[in-house]
Amino acid sequence: MKSAYLRIFVLLCFVFPLSQIQSQVWAQEVSEKFILLKRGAKQKNQIKYRVGELFVYKTKDFDFFFEDVIVDIQKDIIVLKENILKPEDILAVNILTKDERNGTLRNISNLGMGGGVVFLTGFTVSSLIQEGNFSQLQSSWPLPAALFGAGLAMSFVRYKTFRHKGRNKIQLIILYEE
Repeated sequence: MKSAYLRIFVLLCFVFPLSQIQSQVWAQEVSEKFILLKRGAKQKNQIKYRVGELFVYKTKDFDFFFEDVIVDIQKDIIVLKENILKPEDILAVNILTKDERNGTLRNISNLGMGGGVVFLTGFTVSSLIQEGNFSQLQSSWPLPAALFGAGLAMSFVRYKTFRHKGRNKIQLIILYEE
């Protein structure tokens, strides 16, 4: 009987205050702010930059890229750690590390280069085991070299910059304003 009272006491002391804290957290209004780089209408062509992320951009006034951290996003300006920008002042944004499609391209290029290396290694070992020299490599080296070369060429094909012109748009999105 005493253990039942002890369980009720523990429940009253620990569980109910935690549920009240959780309800207070839910009651606070959540605010989500981000910069949306939009190329066309498809969602896969959209890139989001949130508050606290590194933003690499080029403006109309300068011919080189700046690196800065996003501090706040307001209705018509982007507040950075060392600068304040309007979206129309941005010429280009460096998206090399941010774009998801670059990860796919990197994986494909690694597969091509890795396939070429494995293919060449397999033929080398096979030639050494069967004949004791590299005579089989004379006829088979173009295929692994082509695989490796294709993978290497694919490693240079990446989405590097988002240019703010034409169909490309930079939007400031503020959801659930406090």
